[in-house]
Amino acid sequence: MNMRVYDIMDSRIATVSANDYAAEALRLMTLWRRPWIFVLDCNELIGIAYAKDMERLSQSLLREQDVREHLKTNLLAIGPDADAQEAERMLRLGRREFLTVVKDGCPIGIITPDSLTRPGQTVSLQAS
Repeated sequence: MNMRVYDIMDSRIATVSANDYAAEALRLMTLWRRPWIFVLDCNELIGIAYAKDMERLSQSLLREQDVREHLKTNLLAIGPDADAQEAERMLRLGRREFLTVVKDGCPIGIITPDSLTRPGQTVSLQAS
């Protein structure tokens, strides 16, 4: 049986509301040791924010600006029941650092190239 995205995804994700201040997003990323955080609006995924972008802001801007002003919205998503080889294909062809694993509009995990090469869980598409 083929591996599914659910079997290899990293479910240690962080989320923040789009209305939260950038300072809160950065605090949570630091707390959870994540370089990114998913941004939700009414419990729906609307994008991702990166710590490197937040760290460039002054302390006053961090406390004044909503995180929605700093998010990236062009995410590639995949369902948890999709085949892991499909995830690898999407990463490779989309030239992306990650795929968002989404169920019912909410992020539940993330797939990175490292997810595909965990010991004992190598997923590899051969050129066909």
